[in-house]
Amino acid sequence: MKYFLMILIFMPFAFAQRVGKEADNFRLLNDKNELITLDEFKGKPILLNFWATWCPPCIEELPMFEELSKQLNIEGQEAVFNVVLVNNNEDYNFAIPFLREELKISLPNAAFAPSSEQRASFKSQNIELDKGAEIIRNYRVRGMPTTMVIDADGIVRDVWVGFLTPVKAKQLLAKVGVEFE
Repeated sequence: MKYFLMILIFMPFAFAQRVGKEADNFRLLNDKNELITLDEFKGKPILLNFWATWCPPCIEELPMFEELSKQLNIEGQEAVFNVVLVNNNEDYNFAIPFLREELKISLPNAAFAPSSEQRASFKSQNIELDKGAEIIRNYRVRGMPTTMVIDADGIVRDVWVGFLTPVKAKQLLAKVGVEFE
């Protein structure tokens, strides 16, 4: 009985960002050293993916996100949905070349934990950037990869922990109104 009660008490801490709740904003950097926040994507559905260079399933599914984005987001037109790739607190100068050069992923919305120098630079502009693992903690990410779909109003509609197939990714995106032919 006491184990059952412990499970009930700690169960909420085991889940990722709660489905049906507003997603927390974040302040990270993209590979051009520009600020990237969740708020800037409001108005369009978002596929938010947490990944790491040491995670084989992450590496395997990243090209699929780029392909899904290319299927619906036509260059020069407003995006139907956004894919935001969030690296798992790895060194900014290692993760960027890994994503761009080794994996050849060109999705524009890749967010990285800033270095202390980058945080200091933005702080001088009165912008407080998230520290390394802050977004991982705030979003309650418990495994790699973790993918969340967030609707146009910023509400988390589903969370998937583990490898994501194209079929499952399309099912998740359908929950935020993104339909593929």
